[in-house]
Amino acid sequence: MLLANTSQIRQADQLQIEAYQYPGILLMETAGRLTAERICERFPSHQPFILLIGPGNNGGDAWVIARILHLKGYAIHLICSHTPERYTGDAHIMYQIAETLNIPWKQFDAGEVEEALAGFQVPPVLIDGLLGTGVQSALRGRIKEVISFFREKDLTTLAIDLPSGINADSGCVLNEVLPAETTYTFQLPKVCHTVTPAALTCGRVEVLDIGIFPEVIQQLGIQREWLDAKWFRENIQQPRSDSHKGSMGHVLLVGGSKAYGGAISLSAMGAMHAGVGLCTCASVEVNRSMLLSHCPEAMFLGLGEEQNIGKQHISLLEPVLKKKKAICIGPGMGEIPKTATFLADFLPLVAVPVVLDAGALSAMATNPHLWEVLPNQTIITPHPGEMRQLMSEADVIHKRLECAEKLAREKGCVVVLKGQGTIIAGPERTYVNATGNHGMASGGTGDVLTGIIGSFLAQGYPAETAAALGVYIHGKAGDLLAEKVHQHGVLASSLAQQIGPAIQSLMQQ
Repeated sequence: MLLANTSQIRQADQLQIEAYQYPGILLMETAGRLTAERICERFPSHQPFILLIGPGNNGGDAWVIARILHLKGYAIHLICSHTPERYTGDAHIMYQIAETLNIPWKQFDAGEVEEALAGFQVPPVLIDGLLGTGVQSALRGRIKEVISFFREKDLTTLAIDLPSGINADSGCVLNEVLPAETTYTFQLPKVCHTVTPAALTCGRVEVLDIGIFPEVIQQLGIQREWLDAKWFRENIQQPRSDSHKGSMGHVLLVGGSKAYGGAISLSAMGAMHAGVGLCTCASVEVNRSMLLSHCPEAMFLGLGEEQNIGKQHISLLEPVLKKKKAICIGPGMGEIPKTATFLADFLPLVAVPVVLDAGALSAMATNPHLWEVLPNQTIITPHPGEMRQLMSEADVIHKRLECAEKLAREKGCVVVLKGQGTIIAGPERTYVNATGNHGMASGGTGDVLTGIIGSFLAQGYPAETAAALGVYIHGKAGDLLAEKVHQHGVLASSLAQQIGPAIQSLMQQ
């Protein structure tokens, strides 16, 4: 599903109105009506509502919702942040229609609202129509006062388009926000609905089609997507009926050390379960028995009795590069000087797509010259801590989208910035993941992801697609596992075994 920013949504409205002679007020009416219908489906007729109405188009949507709920017999209490003189355009028309129906409203007064809340026999549901996509700076005045007041109340909150106070175009949270349990947004999800920490304030996001024509959307040049099952089905390739192990790709995994022997095994499990035909694991000899006992389908290339992989092992690796379709480097290698010298000499020999993770990323952070020897179609998979090291950026958590896209553009690689709503940023396109859960925040799950992505690279997918497919399936597998064992019981080895069921369930949706 395409992921829009504020300017693209405004452009869509303008094109729909001007190029296709579509009344703008009809878009507002449709947005309000569909939201009201969803609310009525969810809540019984005796449920009281408080509607917070701001002065802009978001307030116009709220006036439509108020009218429909009123006509359906719901008990509604309208609180306006400003007097009607502030309303303009279509929002003013929606206010005037409500006035003809004698729908009562009051301007916000903290004391009066506190008294009214005490009189409810059933806790009201709060509908947030204060602010929409136009917030670009710090809040002040009456709007800030209303948000601060209702943040302290324990009310179920439904947001119109987005929770008031957040910027639609980033994952940043610059203001005090009115968090929502459910957000009803229109036509396309916005960046703030998918990128943390802003996405954490949106609750469940439901996208309502308000009738903007597909021809309009196509003209917007949107280069961001929110991964969903539809995207997965459109991009996954079904193997031919005459496929064999030689035609499904051969991935080489380089990693592991005496201290971190399990990482390479987990990557191998991820690769094999994701459908690669052949998987060879190159690691120090101490990891042989562990790998072959955990993933006997993989092959093992022993790199000697040392504790860590180093430059001296390149002579053993170079002969096996010829038939490999993709290479994953880093799981379990550790943060040691040997890794940097190994990469500096090994990467120039590689002519196929590469995934760099863990120890390889730590080496790159302290040896920036390694960026210069990255092969084409390189994918890096940092967690936020590794991303901070790679970019010397202290505030990665609050600038996840900005950081991932900036690094991808500057270095010409695909960046998989892990975390809730994992971001996959390529030089030309960005994806935000919709699958996964906090139970996956445990050791080894990133190693499984590396193997999955490497598997798709070896099967012939372009780097951006391989990374996005890998992340989406990885998260779906985690969701299936969490349903079985609860999120506190998600283990990386069990996660790998859910990759096949995850693909099957996505194909059947």
